Amino acid sequence: MQVELKVLCVAAAIALGGCGNVAETISVGEWVEAGQPEPPIVEPSHRFTVETEQAGDGPIVKAGDLVKARLQAIDAGKISADQDVWVWVGREPALQPGERRSTSAAFASPGAARFRAALIGRRLHEKFSLRGTFSPDASDVVPVYALFTSPLTYHRVAEVIIDGEVSSSPDWPAIILSPPRDAPEVVARVEILQVCEARLYRRTAVMRQWGIPFRWATERPRNVRKGELGWTMIEAQCPPPEGHLRVQAGPFFDPELGSADELYDWANSYVNLRPPSKFPEEWQAERARPGMR
Repeated sequence: MQVELKVLCVAAAIALGGCGNVAETISVGEWVEAGQPEPPIVEPSHRFTVETEQAGDGPIVKAGDLVKARLQAIDAGKISADQDVWVWVGREPALQPGERRSTSAAFASPGAARFRAALIGRRLHEKFSLRGTFSPDASDVVPVYALFTSPLTYHRVAEVIIDGEVSSSPDWPAIILSPPRDAPEVVARVEILQVCEARLYRRTAVMRQWGIPFRWATERPRNVRKGELGWTMIEAQCPPPEGHLRVQAGPFFDPELGSADELYDWANSYVNLRPPSKFPEEWQAERARPGMR
């Protein structure tokens, strides 16, 4: 059987340019606290101006908290429907020296820094508006479930069966604020609904693959490849009825385009190496998002 397999693999390599992953392994690390209970870094000229419309009567939002808020986005006078969002207001890890800017795509993002910073110092039940202008250095993305992923992120899309139901990587919706380019205008109205103590964690895994991957003539991946996957998790303790919450997103893979080390079909490799039948808590935790009840 081994001889027949090798013959078929060689034939496939000649005819199609590869025979896939012959062997693959994964080494998953522990969760490490990565966020800081400090305000997100925002240039002073890019900050939103906060205008209180109704004073709050509860705890003050501190840096590092997870906040549930009711958001109403305003774009050129058009007002959106109210949307409840969960937002983490701590400081995410900074890029390390020599690290590619796109490396952040290997982890989920907590959203726009200046929106998160604007929530710090507000009180529970406070209602306020945010006024500002467009900034080329700011992406005003507000996640609905505390985390969101870039459309460019290489995330897992393979479907699996969990408790008899088909499940795939969850969507991580977000609201995009649209500040004007000229005079400052109100771009959102916000009400603080819940304030929770929280922490942000990250985890990485190293995946290794051996084999001759299927490829186009312009691609030259190595026959032995290695890549790093990333996860992000936020754990929070909220007052009733929410109580303990965990938001987990991943794994994600951010390849360096054109790299010979780019993993081949990594999504299905991950499903094979970490199946829900053996790691049910990992797959279930990924779907444990606040606001779903």
